[in-house]
Amino acid sequence: MHPDPGPKQDGSLSGFGLRAPCIDHPGTVRSFGWFAHWTFNPDGVTCKLDSVETTTPLKNDPREVRAYTVLEAARLVRVPVSTLKTWLHGEGVSSRGLIHLPRNRPRLLAFSHLVEAFVLAAIRRGHGIALQRVRKAIGYVKRELHVERPLIHAKFKTDGVDLFIEHWGKLVNTSSDGQIAMRGAIESSLRRVDWDPDGRAVRLFPLVRADDAAQEQPRTIVIDPMRGFGRPTLVGKGVRVDVIVERYRAGESPVDLAKDYRVAVDLIHDAVRCELRAAS
Repeated sequence: MHPDPGPKQDGSLSGFGLRAPCIDHPGTVRSFGWFAHWTFNPDGVTCKLDSVETTTPLKNDPREVRAYTVLEAARLVRVPVSTLKTWLHGEGVSSRGLIHLPRNRPRLLAFSHLVEAFVLAAIRRGHGIALQRVRKAIGYVKRELHVERPLIHAKFKTDGVDLFIEHWGKLVNTSSDGQIAMRGAIESSLRRVDWDPDGRAVRLFPLVRADDAAQEQPRTIVIDPMRGFGRPTLVGKGVRVDVIVERYRAGESPVDLAKDYRVAVDLIHDAVRCELRAAS
């Protein structure tokens, strides 16, 4: 009879893993790992499978990759280039801008800056608010919500609009009608932004029809930093707008393009408007 030798060896042998962008939390990567835990004993060998799942920030969040020139960004958010430059650099030598870019060159904007400019355009459009007062109102919202960049956070949509209107109203002593109009403009622009579960902006639906107000325009064109390298694409199709316009310039009609992509003709017209405005 042989003595009980006891366990001969215990160990853990890792299996394999997968990494993929997390759709629910853009700007992060989800990792999956499978492991086989082996136990050796006199009665035989047992194996227990285990798994682990982690979600970690991407080293380069697509929303923070600087991909848009000042000219491109101005066209996409429909403001004059000079206005966007003022938001970036301020009005005077000692003035600070409303949108802060890294100091390194080239001076390109990221998707997050694009969203900030889009919301600012709604605040300034038709109201003529002085830059200094906008800065003070945004600073007030930032302090109250404890959010560094409130214009790209869902908290601005849920709570920040009220705070902004309240503080702005005190600064300019505006009428209730003026505050209602301002609130409508901001809320209309925020409805053209999608947010992830963490409250950060993930998609922007730019205005492409010159004569329609924001609340009346369908969301036909989308800017998504996770798709098409952040260039405007057709909603639901993922087809880059510049590809459609290249075919349009080559002589293909909007009707033929709509049939090819299986979309309404209005979407092709919107794609052409978006791209030609950005390129003009």
